[in-house]
Amino acid sequence: MVLACSTTMRTTVARALAQAAWAQGGNRFAAGGCVESRSVMSTSNKIARIRDFDPVLARRMVEEQGLLIDCRTRFEFESGAPSKAILIPFNEIASRIKEVESLTKGDKDKEIVLFCQMGGRSAMAKQVLAEHGYRRVSNLGGLPEAREAFPGSW
Repeated sequence: MVLACSTTMRTTVARALAQAAWAQGGNRFAAGGCVESRSVMSTSNKIARIRDFDPVLARRMVEEQGLLIDCRTRFEFESGAPSKAILIPFNEIASRIKEVESLTKGDKDKEIVLFCQMGGRSAMAKQVLAEHGYRRVSNLGGLPEAREAFPGSW
């Protein structure tokens, strides 16, 4: 489990959740700002270091033909999402990897921006995409960052 947070409060919550996952036998422990799984970084040196929680970078990536994936539930998505967002809930990323491959036309260097409610689910989705070889993935974070990156497109 990988959790990433950008504020002090989220960091405290992320640390507690990550420690609980670690205690239950998880092989990753991360809490705090922009984080990446130890296992992903150790298995491939080809992963680009794309900043997380950066609304300006996320907007640029999407404007330059990158994908914007909303990792929330269908109910959350239907309550409001940026117009360019594609719904793939975080717990469906692995089972829908063929769909991601189709959207990227098989390009593992295609820029992908992920977001959810607070950044935790999109961090887990980023991990799954990295495990499938996607190298240019950014976790935008949560709704505040998504609204900053894509104002007026909701």
